[in-house]
Amino acid sequence: MAENDHFVALSECHFMNPQTLEELSYYPGMPRWWDSVNGVMRAWADRDLTAEDAEWPAPVAEELIKHMDIAEVDVCFCLREGMMDVSGQTAPLSTNGFTMSNSFSVSTIPFLAVSNVTIDSCNSCSRCSI
Repeated sequence: MAENDHFVALSECHFMNPQTLEELSYYPGMPRWWDSVNGVMRAWADRDLTAEDAEWPAPVAEELIKHMDIAEVDVCFCLREGMMDVSGQTAPLSTNGFTMSNSFSVSTIPFLAVSNVTIDSCNSCSRCSI
């Protein structure tokens, strides 16, 4: 059988600032958000992230790059993770600055940091309705 040599692009990778995640962990939206992430992982990968033996790398380049190397990722498009709704519109889970500094600090594969300038709108007030 011929060996496949596909070009692999990780099209939407979100680095998240662990310190920010810790600081925002008490917001009611955070457990709901992580529960939804776990639901997706159970459905798509048959993995339960709440299990005692669950492996879950830190959402930073230093850890994720190891898994990208295993998956033979050729290029990664990384975005900040806004999710302002889970923190009561207080703070994003990561910023463009965090994503940029994290991406280029340990990269063994090309990262294309995509600046995410969309406006998070909760539509609950005239202040953010566009």
